[in-house]
Amino acid sequence: MLTIDASKGEGGGQIVRSALALSLVTGKPFVLENIRGGKRVPGLGRQHVVAVQAAVEMSAGEAEGAQVGSQKLRFTPRKLSGGTHRWNVNPGGSAVLIAQMLIPALCRASEPSEIVVEGGTHFPASPAYDHFADSYLPLLRKLGADVRAELWRHGFPGEAGGALRVWISPRPFARADLLQRGRVVARRALAKVAKMSRAIAEREVAVLERRLRWGKPAFAVEEVDALGPGNAIVVTLRHTEVSLVMTELGNRDEPAEVFAGALADRLELFLATDAPVDPYLADQILVPMALAGGGRFRTVEPTAHTRTQIDVLQAFLPELEVRAEPDAGGAWLVSLSAR
Repeated sequence: MLTIDASKGEGGGQIVRSALALSLVTGKPFVLENIRGGKRVPGLGRQHVVAVQAAVEMSAGEAEGAQVGSQKLRFTPRKLSGGTHRWNVNPGGSAVLIAQMLIPALCRASEPSEIVVEGGTHFPASPAYDHFADSYLPLLRKLGADVRAELWRHGFPGEAGGALRVWISPRPFARADLLQRGRVVARRALAKVAKMSRAIAEREVAVLERRLRWGKPAFAVEEVDALGPGNAIVVTLRHTEVSLVMTELGNRDEPAEVFAGALADRLELFLATDAPVDPYLADQILVPMALAGGGRFRTVEPTAHTRTQIDVLQAFLPELEVRAEPDAGGAWLVSLSAR
C-alpha cells in the first residue's frame, strides 16, 4: 500500500484529491499521513471529507479517517462505476474541485455518469466554473474525453449554494501535445455580480477597458443568480488551439478597481509568454495526460501545486516519467512519457 506524506510540497487539499483520483483509476489503495500538517488548521476540511465520500461511493470503496480534522486517511477502491450521483459541499467548499477530481476516473468507468455537485462555483483557492467549463473541459476533449457541463446556479463565498451538473461518457484518453495557442478568435471581459450593486461590476469593466484596449463590445456586466452576494471578473481569450480563462473574485473589503487591476496584471504577465497552458490549468491537466500515456504541454514556470501534482503522479504511476524544463518564449515544457 502506498504511503504518502501529505505535508510535503504544496501540502494542501490538492494532495488528497489527486491521490483519490489516481487511486480510483489505478485501483491502488493508499495511506495519507500528516494531512495539511503545515496549515493553520491542519487535517481534512469538510470539502475533503466530501471528496472521500464521493470516491467511496463511485468505487464501492472503503475509507478510514474520513472525518473533519483527521490527519490520516486510508482509502481502498473496489470497482469503479458510473451512474447518477449528487453531493453537497455547502457552504464552505468548492463544487468545481469535487467534479474535477472525479472526471478523469469516470472517463474510465463501466457506464456513463451524471453528477451534480452543490457548493461554491466561484470560490477562493479553487478554479471558477468559467475556467473549468471554458478552459479545462475543452482540453479534456482534445485528449478524447466526452464530457459536458452546465451551471445551475452561481455559488460565492459565504452562502455558496451554487450547483453544477456534469455528464461523462466513458472513453479512453488519447495522447495530445499542447504547444501553441494559435491565433486569437474572440476576446471577452465579463464582470458578474449577485445581490450587489451593478455599479461595482461597471467600475471593474471600466478598469479592464482602459488596461486591455479590446474595444467596447468585448466588455460586459452580468447580474447572476446566487443565494448570497458575490462578485467575479472573468476574462476569456479564445484561440484556435486553446481558450485562456482568468478570473478574480471581488469582496467588500477592497475597492472594485483593485480586483480588476490585479486581474489585468496577471493577464499581462501571462501574455508576455507564448505558453498555451496557464499555471492553474497546468496542474489540472497532468492527471488526464498521464492517463493518456504521455504528452507534452507548454506553460509558465511550474507552481508548487504543479510540482506537488507531479510527485503524487509518480508515486501512483512509477512507470511514468514527468519532466519540466525551461523552454523558449518565456515558457516551460512539461513532458510525460514511459520510462
